[in-house]
Amino acid sequence: MDTSVYTKIRHRISIVDLVSEYVKLRKKGNHWGALCPFHQEKSPSFVVQENKGSYHCFGCGAHGDVIDFVKNIEGITHAQALEKLAERAHISLPKDKPEKHKDFELKHCLLKVCDFFVQALQNHPAALHYLRKRGISLSCQEHFKLGWCDVSVMSAIKAHLSSDVLIKSGLISEKNGRNFFEGRIMFPILNSKSEVLGFGGRSLQDQKMPKYLNSPETPLFVKHQTLYGIGTLKHNSSCVIVEGYLDALAFWKYMPAVACLGTSLSEEHLRMIWSITPEPIVCFDGDQAGKKGAYRALCTALPLLEPGNTLRIATLPFGQDPQSILHYQGWEMMERILNDASPLFEALYQHVFSQEVSLTPERQAKAVILWKQQIETIRNIEVKRAYQAFFKERFYKKRTIFSKNQQVSCSVSVVLGVEILLGSVCIFPGLLGEVQELLVQLFCPDAYIPLKEALIEWKVHQENDFDTCHHVPTLVNFSDISWYEDLIRRIMPHLVFWKHLNLQDLQEQWIELFNTYQTEFYLKGVRSHLKDDVQFLFSQWEELKLLTLKDDAL
Repeated sequence: MDTSVYTKIRHRISIVDLVSEYVKLRKKGNHWGALCPFHQEKSPSFVVQENKGSYHCFGCGAHGDVIDFVKNIEGITHAQALEKLAERAHISLPKDKPEKHKDFELKHCLLKVCDFFVQALQNHPAALHYLRKRGISLSCQEHFKLGWCDVSVMSAIKAHLSSDVLIKSGLISEKNGRNFFEGRIMFPILNSKSEVLGFGGRSLQDQKMPKYLNSPETPLFVKHQTLYGIGTLKHNSSCVIVEGYLDALAFWKYMPAVACLGTSLSEEHLRMIWSITPEPIVCFDGDQAGKKGAYRALCTALPLLEPGNTLRIATLPFGQDPQSILHYQGWEMMERILNDASPLFEALYQHVFSQEVSLTPERQAKAVILWKQQIETIRNIEVKRAYQAFFKERFYKKRTIFSKNQQVSCSVSVVLGVEILLGSVCIFPGLLGEVQELLVQLFCPDAYIPLKEALIEWKVHQENDFDTCHHVPTLVNFSDISWYEDLIRRIMPHLVFWKHLNLQDLQEQWIELFNTYQTEFYLKGVRSHLKDDVQFLFSQWEELKLLTLKDDAL
């Protein structure tokens, strides 16, 4: 059955008016109280909330909406309660196929479960503290119906819903009834109509368990057809595509954002987004996995491109994710990154020809073939022709067109990159023994050479005493010690998550940044030399023209 019928019933029938026909209600602040009609009690523990359209008994745990109340108070089936209330609300019930009734039952179950999770979160300080620490406000938690799941919550749910429907909803195991989401913050996954399709859960407990877990696929929840936060999108407005739940929530105050659910961005995802907004921005994490994910999204989009429908690709600083940037550096920094996002054409060109300066003719030819293969996947003939024309203008005429995003990336890599590479060794001394050889090879602007040399010298003479190398300022003849202190202060927001890594993971992060930085530093130098050469040739040409004019005058 269409869940819009269920929604209409809830909206048209006042739960206070309905319940008051069976029990005597008394107003208490923003809710109504009474003796529970479902068990014997002397003190009122039954609460009705008009604004939420629900009731709850703190004595026996009875909980639900208008349909649940009629079903339980009169001892009738769910379908009979629905029919009775539809007649009361003057709503016609369509004659649906049996599978539609099953979908309706599933959605009703998930909505009830979501209500239990939401209530449980308010009684779990550790979960609330975690969300607060990640910058997720109470209003955001309420808007997205965040919740909490543990043994006691699931016990209460099982008292109200059959195991069969909980299994079909993907909440418990069919084999042993185990709760899949034990000890997790719950993120309900809603469709554009705000109907619950499934859940995502973030673990706060066992480190051996996966950090994030999604509901298994059900008739309602199909990952490649579902996006977290799809209901926040507005027609023809800007939109960001991110990787995780917290990234999407972090954007809530500023602009609409959707997140993929542990899967790559699919064709169905793109069609859903493009039906609402024509030019979303892909903003994945600033690590290798994020870059690969953005490139996969780009390749998925190419065949589907239509005039007006495209993607832009934002590049984050190394090791950063949208949530950490918004929380620690603010909207101004994120807005700058989004404004500098590359058009899809530019992002594809930079990926295929990323090492163009140093390519041999053979490798360059191979890159051209790869480019043409990618463009051939574009189905729309007008878009394909436009890409081919842009390529001829860009590649064969050798016009230097650097995107805003590339300029920002270069700036981040050269200025901030060297500071992170050197400063992280000062903050995490154990790194020094692992990356010393690479540190020797590190390209450095002149201002950073004393710090680099001091770190190398310290490693040579203090082989077994790494834990004191954060005193490196005493080894360098800084004219102003505040220079070093400012450097450490600048890089700390970029190393928020490094402090949770073991030495091996720290080393991998450091080496990945080193490789990116070295490449960008080299390319910056090449561009600078090319610019100087062009300026020199231009000056020579001007002198030659003057000499020619003099000769003509004689």
